[in-house]
Amino acid sequence: MKKILIHGGFHPLEDPDTSDMLSRKTAIGGNTGNMLFINAMIRTLMTEDVEIVPDYYRVRLTSGQIKKINDNYSLFCIPLADAFRAGNEPQLERLAALVDRLTIPVIITGVGLRADYKQNLEDYPFDGAVKKLMNAVLRRSSMVGLRGAFTGEYLKKLGYIPEKDFTVIGCPSMYTYGPELIIRDFNTKPDAKLTVNANTLAPDYISSYITSVMKSYDDVTVIQQKQSEISHIYLGGDVPENVYGDDVYLKMVKENRIKYFSSVNSWTEYLATRDVTLNTRFHGTVASVQAGTPSVVIPIDSRMKELAEYHRLPAVRMEDIKSGKIKTLEDAVGMVDITAMQDAQNKNFEHFLDFLRKNEVTTIYDDGQTSAYDKKAIGKKWTYQEESYCNVDDKELKKRQSLVNRKKKISYYKQHFKLV
Repeated sequence: MKKILIHGGFHPLEDPDTSDMLSRKTAIGGNTGNMLFINAMIRTLMTEDVEIVPDYYRVRLTSGQIKKINDNYSLFCIPLADAFRAGNEPQLERLAALVDRLTIPVIITGVGLRADYKQNLEDYPFDGAVKKLMNAVLRRSSMVGLRGAFTGEYLKKLGYIPEKDFTVIGCPSMYTYGPELIIRDFNTKPDAKLTVNANTLAPDYISSYITSVMKSYDDVTVIQQKQSEISHIYLGGDVPENVYGDDVYLKMVKENRIKYFSSVNSWTEYLATRDVTLNTRFHGTVASVQAGTPSVVIPIDSRMKELAEYHRLPAVRMEDIKSGKIKTLEDAVGMVDITAMQDAQNKNFEHFLDFLRKNEVTTIYDDGQTSAYDKKAIGKKWTYQEESYCNVDDKELKKRQSLVNRKKKISYYKQHFKLV
């Protein structure tokens, strides 16, 4: 059986609980949104004759470790998000140093640039680290897959050639289940079940719009993705930064209306029960799409803009909210075309597969291949979050903290990463 090493946290079929997620930052890369594109790549590559092993975001440069990777694995898959960003230079350089010493094929899927909303290119302090990683990977692959056209413009500025060194493929999370998207019709009636996923980086007027929409519905839930946010729901402590106001947020925590998920499958199962979602996070929109639940997304920076443009997501402009053109959820829904996303999906998916074929990567969509992931997932009951800290006694809270602390002493890398 062939083995593929993937740069990511928990394998999606492991189904970790909350204590697992909190005991290591590397379990989810600090944000559950990362689970979606890891899940997508694993399902896509997990044919019957392939075993996929995550590295838990751990990059080790010892000679012994590199030899084990070269001897035991047929491919190193690196799904990334907005990895081209300030402060991420050490991680980019360590990945480049690792890839430089590998003899097996390497692919990068879905990497992007983090920049401001206006998408003004400039010279960045991380340009050198980006070049090191790009050059290392291109020695071991045909081309690199990018999130969007803006990142492509950035790499062109650095001297890389479109459709030779890189191609835009979007985010693999959009292709988790293939080319077809089946989305229900929007329901914005007062009795609709609304779920919100809001990034605290949004401007104040966007946050005000979101909280105003929430007041128009009785059945509202919020999804949190960051590890610090999940820790507060599970263990208590300081209230995390949020767009809803601390009093509202704490009331919703007590009522178990602040949600988080330890697996993609539990996330989409939940969203399938909701009528509509409103998001300023890209992967909140993707989870909604996978669940068949209609979504409105508000791109707040370059990352979301290029992804919304490429995938033709049902997106509204911040400018239209700021000007007052959009005041309600109904206003926003009236300005999006969900069929455009569905129409773009098939073409984008075929281009994604073409990118993988050019890198000589076998997928479940190739002739004669079937999905081992699907067979293992059938009938599996996924873990859901425990009761919020507000609703348990001190004994249970101490038990939770003790469990997290105990697991922190266990190296997930040694426990799960089979090379060690």
